[in-house]
Amino acid sequence: TPDNQELTDAAIGTGPVDAVYKAINRVVNVPNRLIEFSVQSVTGGIDAIGEVTIRLQYEDKIFAGYSANTDIIVASAQAYVNALNRLYAATQQQSPFSSSDSDRLTEQTVHA
Repeated sequence: TPDNQELTDAAIGTGPVDAVYKAINRVVNVPNRLIEFSVQSVTGGIDAIGEVTIRLQYEDKIFAGYSANTDIIVASAQAYVNALNRLYAATQQQSPFSSSDSDRLTEQTVHA
């Protein structure tokens, strides 16, 4: 949050990514619709890096988020928060999350 308050939530979903997204949505309380979710393998092997790209719709605007991580659930959460940060920036609201890099969120921790 803007005052460095840590917010936590837990949710149940049809899978771990759905549960994480539901928990994040309850914390940020911003209506949006996930319109695209894509996972690509960047490297090979058991410890492959997965790249997650998402697109959210808020009113008549589309916001993209991206992250890469060896844990697809973490990458999915980071990509979602990245898109939400873009949504907040575009609507000139104060983002409840902070990131030193506005293009990629790499340090956000999400518990599902």
